[in-house]
Amino acid sequence: MKRIVLIDEQPLVRQALRTVLEADGHQLLGEFDDGQDALQACVRLAPELLILDLVLPRMDGLELLRRLRLRGSRLHALVFTAQDSEHFAGLALQAGATGFVSKLDPVDNLREALSTVLRGHSYFPAQAIGTVALQQVSLLDEDEQLRSLSSRERTVLRYLASGRSNKDIADELALSDRTVSTYKIRLQRKLNVNSLAELLEVAWRHGLLGNAPVVADSSAPDGTGERFRQLFEVLPVSVGLRDREGYLLHCNPEYLRLAEATTEETVGLRVIDQPILAPEEALHYHQQYLQAVAAEQSFSREMVLHHHNRRVRVRHWGVPFRDEQGVMVGMLCGALDITDQEQQYLAATHARERLEAQRGERTLFLLDTAARMQRSLGEIGEALDAGLREMPQQLALQGARLTARALQDELGVLLDLAELDRGRLILRPRAVDLVQLTGKELAQFGSAATLAVGAASGAASVWLDPWRYRQMLGTLLPYCAAGGHAMLQVETRIEELTDAQLSWQLEIVPADASLEGLVDDPLPLEPRLLLCTRLAALMGGELRLFHSRSGQPAVRLRLQLRQAMPQA
Repeated sequence: MKRIVLIDEQPLVRQALRTVLEADGHQLLGEFDDGQDALQACVRLAPELLILDLVLPRMDGLELLRRLRLRGSRLHALVFTAQDSEHFAGLALQAGATGFVSKLDPVDNLREALSTVLRGHSYFPAQAIGTVALQQVSLLDEDEQLRSLSSRERTVLRYLASGRSNKDIADELALSDRTVSTYKIRLQRKLNVNSLAELLEVAWRHGLLGNAPVVADSSAPDGTGERFRQLFEVLPVSVGLRDREGYLLHCNPEYLRLAEATTEETVGLRVIDQPILAPEEALHYHQQYLQAVAAEQSFSREMVLHHHNRRVRVRHWGVPFRDEQGVMVGMLCGALDITDQEQQYLAATHARERLEAQRGERTLFLLDTAARMQRSLGEIGEALDAGLREMPQQLALQGARLTARALQDELGVLLDLAELDRGRLILRPRAVDLVQLTGKELAQFGSAATLAVGAASGAASVWLDPWRYRQMLGTLLPYCAAGGHAMLQVETRIEELTDAQLSWQLEIVPADASLEGLVDDPLPLEPRLLLCTRLAALMGGELRLFHSRSGQPAVRLRLQLRQAMPQA
């Protein structure tokens, strides 16, 4: 049976709560409908549990909790309110509440919260804090891990756990700083830890620095608190010891420097009791801490602290701390100021984004210039065509017309590559017969190429952009014929895949050769071949280039395409 005080403005709510509490055998010391009377009653009656709403006359529930905390009261307080859980749960936690239940929840949630809070644990809604997936790691037995260390590694571990710097250890052992850093990384890997504090905790627990202290109170008669304080003070990192509920038992000067506070202002408080965290973040942190304690596992998270209108980002971590009997008594916690790292990252991101913006502007300028040049070349070509109609025998005009067309084509390739880089080149597929389409393109190329259709397991009707496919063949056939061979052999293969897809393979080789034994060529730098490579990738395939020992080029084009209904 627990002694309880009930505070709510609504009589019907108080009556319902009274029924639940009396049914569960609890003693109701008093009921109050405003915060001012309730504060005086809590000081006078000393209840074990306070159940209160946040919306109260004269003094709201959050202010009531804060004043009780300032008076040093450690009584459990369960907030029972209709206020928004996601926002007010964090505020209630910072004000000193032990639990939070919405009036919109089933009554079983209230009973569960009462039971949890009265057992000395916190209870907050999962929807307000999310879920924290604690990593489950299968580790070797720590004794085996320690036995795996060499004598030099154990020596370095003792020095590190004693707070010695890398330089001090290097001087002591006649090593370089880099070698000491290597030992530190090797120790963390072998002992499955991620920080210096975790190394320290392992060393204490296994007696490498003497017996591990059980309490952090420096006034303890057995002197363990003093030894604990001395070990903390020499550490160059922020470290503190918290109990299972998150209350700080002891900390080192580096911890106080980062917190910008004195010992009196920090010891005995939880992280969430200090106004340096936003309410929602405080709630998330507190829940993660309690889950880590319950699972007896390490945790780590980044948090933003607010010190005197100054924003500080820290990486906060905690590792289980055990007494001599192996019982976990709390968490060895610390924080690393990563504000400068964040600022450097933001500066680098800003510089990168600015560079990308400038690059994008240059690309747009070049695209616009190339498009205008292409239009101008088209106009020049039309003028040359008009001149050739009047003077068809003028060789100079014919040469100029061919040059203008070639330049137009080259600019078109460059524009296509730029559109691919921007992700704006769109294929326009149609239902086509690949064998027929390939045959027509070869016929236009001339008698220098023959088509050999391999055994097909199905029809060659596919969805394909025919213009882009012809563009690829129009580049690859002249490329393979450039070696001087009069004849080329084009061989195709079709394979049906799942989900109504086809794999289309096309090989272009010298008529008296095959791809067997040929050597791979690297990615082409020639714009037309590069465009073919990018188009093949856009069609779900790849283009590979080869050459024979004599230098004769060959290609293999593979495409993965959607199957179409056979054309009538």
